[in-house]
Amino acid sequence: MSRNRYHTIIVSIMMLFSAPLLAAPPEQAAAIKQQPISIYADRLSIDDTTGISLYHGHVELQQGDLNFSGDELEITQKEGTIILMQAKGQPAHFKRRNPEPLRAQAMRIDYDNDKGEVILRGEAQLWQNGDQFSGEIIHYYIDSRRVQAQGDSQGKQGSGRVHVLIRPKEDRK
Repeated sequence: MSRNRYHTIIVSIMMLFSAPLLAAPPEQAAAIKQQPISIYADRLSIDDTTGISLYHGHVELQQGDLNFSGDELEITQKEGTIILMQAKGQPAHFKRRNPEPLRAQAMRIDYDNDKGEVILRGEAQLWQNGDQFSGEIIHYYIDSRRVQAQGDSQGKQGSGRVHVLIRPKEDRK
């Protein structure tokens, strides 16, 4: 078994047994999707024929308690429903306040609304309830409350491994 696959499996197992639940309850997630989306940017380009909106320069998106920010944001819609959001930055950021604070950053963040998945790529970091996960790529599966991380297989960033910091309950803030 490759070293990176081994670390992906270890982080997945650790998340299942030791970390708090990552996802909002289904009824809360549905309520958030029904709230309006507010976006600020320096420039925008919207193509209704393709359903793709591009936002550039100091982009900030808020929907309910969800926040994205970055240098660029691309939103793909189909029949008025957001299918995919992709934020890029140095780094791009993702935050959620409820049910427990969650924040993440990476050079690129993909949010697939259909699959309920957030993918962090490039110097990815995820923090929740005092715990920290870092690696080259982090997959956060909202519905199944699962995280998978992998290091940089080329060893370009840091050690090429994933890192997990799990704090004792009394140290979490």
